[in-house]
Amino acid sequence: MPAADVVAELLEHNTNDDNILSKIIQPKAFEADYRAGRLGAFILLACMANNVMYSRHEAVRRAGFVTATRQLVDQAKALAPAALEEPSVRNCQALLMLAIAYMHLGKLDVASHYSSITLRTLQQLGVCTMDNSDCGDADGWLRASWLEREQLRRLVWGGFTVDTFLSLMLHTAPYVLVDLSGVNRPCAPNMWYVGNDNLESLSFPRNAAPCYMQPQPSDSEYMAALKALKVNGMRWSLNGNTVQLNFAVLGNAILRGISDPQAVPAQVDRLVISASKSVTDWLAPLPHMPAQPSRAELTLTLMVSSASLCLWSIITPYLFSRTRPHAETPPELREMGSEHGLDRLLADYISAAHSHYTHAQLMVGACEDGSMPPMFAAYSMMVCGGMFAACAHAAPSERLRQRFGRMVHFFAKQSRTCAVRSLLFQRALDEIRAVADMARHLPRRLDTRQLLQIRDTLLPGAIEAAVNKRFAQF
Repeated sequence: MPAADVVAELLEHNTNDDNILSKIIQPKAFEADYRAGRLGAFILLACMANNVMYSRHEAVRRAGFVTATRQLVDQAKALAPAALEEPSVRNCQALLMLAIAYMHLGKLDVASHYSSITLRTLQQLGVCTMDNSDCGDADGWLRASWLEREQLRRLVWGGFTVDTFLSLMLHTAPYVLVDLSGVNRPCAPNMWYVGNDNLESLSFPRNAAPCYMQPQPSDSEYMAALKALKVNGMRWSLNGNTVQLNFAVLGNAILRGISDPQAVPAQVDRLVISASKSVTDWLAPLPHMPAQPSRAELTLTLMVSSASLCLWSIITPYLFSRTRPHAETPPELREMGSEHGLDRLLADYISAAHSHYTHAQLMVGACEDGSMPPMFAAYSMMVCGGMFAACAHAAPSERLRQRFGRMVHFFAKQSRTCAVRSLLFQRALDEIRAVADMARHLPRRLDTRQLLQIRDTLLPGAIEAAVNKRFAQF
């Protein structure tokens, strides 16, 4: 166990709103349990391993963020076998923390293993039906305090979100099929962070827990618009916790559908098309960000654009792969399969990445202080950097190639800087480099001057139109 002052400093970061652990464990309750000696070494080590990337302690900085994380993870994993033999909610919290810590170390396959174990164990404990009145109260969840039940909900939803994200990063279907219809969404942040446990469990509105941030009189017009965003007529519940949850619900359904060999293609087509329309409709009412946004406005905007990029990265390749018409092709997919439809899909995807780049430039130092959730920040850097690396090679003019090249340099530099704290960002950097290297082996598109020379020599008027058509709108 580290020195007492290091332990104290690391545990302080449980209250950091940008830390995913603050959404899974109630900070005040966790601190009270720690001071009362009710926390075992396993959960303490796993918790501290997650918080290293936020640390400002000199000893941690001297050791190096990744080295310190690895040391704590190595100590925690030695205690994991005993925890697996004693299934409990507390051990499930520690296992999920260990999964997230492995994610910071860039070991996504190991992280996926622990997140899957967490979800399976929670299913065995009956937590996934805790709010389902049809199942009764055989496990005694209704007799638990409000705070205990809320922590259980957040543990289930947190495991679901992490498992979905890891599936996305590893290009696989989610390993554990989880039915969350029996678990209510987490409550509003103001209720959670207060940690008020005076409410009687049975009097708490079980199916009407407020899960969105209410607009405040002091909110700017832009912030009020952010909080009012909806998906399919329902509030997107815009805050750090629920942005991740809504991404997980949509992303998990799509990943599972497109990866299931037994799935009916027409049904999957309709699912993906519906998701595509949901994301488009969700972003449509968002106004332009102010020229000088506040930190809160910028943070929430980046979270929204990161979540949308996660979804577009699943939706767009699938729609491209399904554009060849066949007997059961839905009319919407036939329209998307047209030349104009494909161009529109590509334009929307690149435009979403460019919008994220524009916003990210205003928050250059954010990831260095860990003020963005690492999952979303790392993935959006990877998607944008890789996309722009391909465009930097294939764009039809030198001006565009240079412009895309500057974008690649920006995301590569940000990833490299943030990788000092979390190797999840190194994963993003490696992906950007891999795409750039692959693009070098592809035929380079020619600029207008070169095309004119070829046109006059070989096929007047033909090549320029064919090569430049897809890029005309950019």
